[in-house]
Amino acid sequence: MTIQPHKHNYITVGFNPTAMMTYGGIFEALVENGDPNSKSGKLAFELRGEGTLPTLLVDKPDDFDAEGVPQLKFKKTRMGRESVLSISLKNEG
Repeated sequence: MTIQPHKHNYITVGFNPTAMMTYGGIFEALVENGDPNSKSGKLAFELRGEGTLPTLLVDKPDDFDAEGVPQLKFKKTRMGRESVLSISLKNEG
């Protein structure tokens, strides 16, 4: 990417961890024909992220017992018949 003088550009940095651990890296932007050893010739900073397990939230059912455990309450169902209730989970990230 080239950034013209007195202009700016946006970049997108993605993070896709594959394990529960801390990750780190260095972002570097160099000035063409600049001295990478000078402060004006290079921009560098650290990128960090942590892989974690997702937090799941129970959207449905919205009925919980005294301990806060979600409950599916099926109606009486004749033998040989079927009753279906839905469970909805939301990944809070």
